[in-house]
Amino acid sequence: MTPMKKSASAARIVFVGVAVLGAATDLATKAIFFDPAVAGSGSHPQYTVVRNFFYISSAGNTGGVFGMLSGNTWTLVAMAALVLFAVALMLMKIDGKQMWMHVALGLVLGGAIGNLYDRIFYLMPDGSHAHYVRDFLDFRIFGWQYPVFNVADAFICVGAAMIFLKVLFGGPTWGKARPKAQTRKVKAASK
Repeated sequence: MTPMKKSASAARIVFVGVAVLGAATDLATKAIFFDPAVAGSGSHPQYTVVRNFFYISSAGNTGGVFGMLSGNTWTLVAMAALVLFAVALMLMKIDGKQMWMHVALGLVLGGAIGNLYDRIFYLMPDGSHAHYVRDFLDFRIFGWQYPVFNVADAFICVGAAMIFLKVLFGGPTWGKARPKAQTRKVKAASK
């Protein structure tokens, strides 16, 4: 196997691993914090992790980012499907040397899958479809309450920021090839 094929294979494995681990982590944390034994009998229980800073609060978000498009489940599902399509297109355009982008796309995909699962498949205790995303990370910074979010949202934001930084500044590659002049010097020196 050539070095180029090895790096492409390794990058694809990292992409799939990050996406699977991201989706699994998101769904596992949601299952823990929305389990009736943990959540208690209240509809939105709250646990103090760090007073006046970080709480766990179970909340259902029927909208997108910051609650936008609230109640438009199928519009949000269609938008998530477009994100998945965009990730697939970007993945086809990058090579195996761009590990940074593979990790970033894996984070976006894992987060999108976690939230898409909630919107389509998550069931309420009575068996009906919830059609919302389960959020529970609740930060209050200097008296301002940041919108409650989940692990998938964090993965999507970090992945999107990584993509933005890569596009803006270039960023690291993996297995970067030497310029041809350097390669010739190394070969000549070894003879």
